[in-house]
Amino acid sequence: MSVIPEAFGVMAVDPGTTSGAAVGLFHPAADIASCLAEGEWETWEVIGSPAEQAWEIMDEFHDLQAKWNIAGVAIPDMHLVCESFALRLKKAHGAGSDQRMIDPVRVASGMETLALRNLHGDLRPWVRIEYQLPSEAKRYVTNERMRRWGAWVKGSEHKRDAARHLIKKVSDII
Repeated sequence: MSVIPEAFGVMAVDPGTTSGAAVGLFHPAADIASCLAEGEWETWEVIGSPAEQAWEIMDEFHDLQAKWNIAGVAIPDMHLVCESFALRLKKAHGAGSDQRMIDPVRVASGMETLALRNLHGDLRPWVRIEYQLPSEAKRYVTNERMRRWGAWVKGSEHKRDAARHLIKKVSDII
């Protein structure tokens, strides 16, 4: 039996040529819709090279850790979620050898590298990145459910997919 924290923070990333990011500070509620409605969360896109995106994402998470700590969130209750990557040739920019097809891997690899710190010659992570399969988020956080929960993100599919991963993680916690 897991203990539900009094407050928790989640940052979720849908890495790619244009990455989606979602971040929120939440307090447990009776159901996911209430938790989302009462929480403070937002989405945005991250652009630039995969390395630039990784730096921006990890800098943002580092800043959020400080903000969340001040808000009373314990370190183990600060979650960084990233969509795991599965290459689908038919969907990814068409068949061929387009370099953008592996941008999700490059962004995630950059995040993993930046999550390490050198402590007296020993590389140790300062944050553990939690991976979710795209199907995990999309199967649970459908378009219909996002609308019903008041969590529909207009515009970019990148932001919407990041929100799906955030909502899935929130659901796992509460």
